[in-house]
Amino acid sequence: MDEVAEREVEELVDGLCRIVVHRDAAAAVHLDATAALAQRIARELKLAPPAIFRATVAGRIHDIGMLAIPTDITTKTGPPNRNERRELEMHPIYGASILEGFGRLRAFAEIIRAHHERVDGKGYPYGLPDYDIPIEAKVVAVAEAFHTMTTERPYAAARTPQRALAEIYYNRDRQFDAGVVDAVCRVMRWDPASLQEQPPAAS
Repeated sequence: MDEVAEREVEELVDGLCRIVVHRDAAAAVHLDATAALAQRIARELKLAPPAIFRATVAGRIHDIGMLAIPTDITTKTGPPNRNERRELEMHPIYGASILEGFGRLRAFAEIIRAHHERVDGKGYPYGLPDYDIPIEAKVVAVAEAFHTMTTERPYAAARTPQRALAEIYYNRDRQFDAGVVDAVCRVMRWDPASLQEQPPAAS
């Protein structure tokens, strides 16, 4: 993708993110923070420039499918019930569908569709095996998890960065790609050797 195409992508993404801001300012902050960390992780992994760009852009729009979820679910102050969770787990599919409507953004649809897949094959929406998950989606998954865990939510207290990294590391090669986890630890200058004997369970 050349510089002109990248600028066009960024303009489209800016437009989509403005929609998010008007609907949910906190979600917009989450998207920006996820994108910034995804970029740092991708660089630490020494991915090729096009992959770094894709990971960064995908970070900004990974939850764009939430626009298709009813606001009474996305703004609920308590944990979702079973039906609500099933609907929330559709947001990667909704997001990919939205992106496929924009010529310049179609290349990001696969990443968005896969950002909640797990390397152990237990993710959603399709339960993809490790080798079918794009590296950019693996990067976004870790970046998103870190920011989500370190942010105060209506039904969950914010974790410290160290605790969030410990939980992510505990799920290395389960939920998250091992190389991506190691990269975020280096980016954050956190040593996994500081883990206690009993690692915390994932949330």
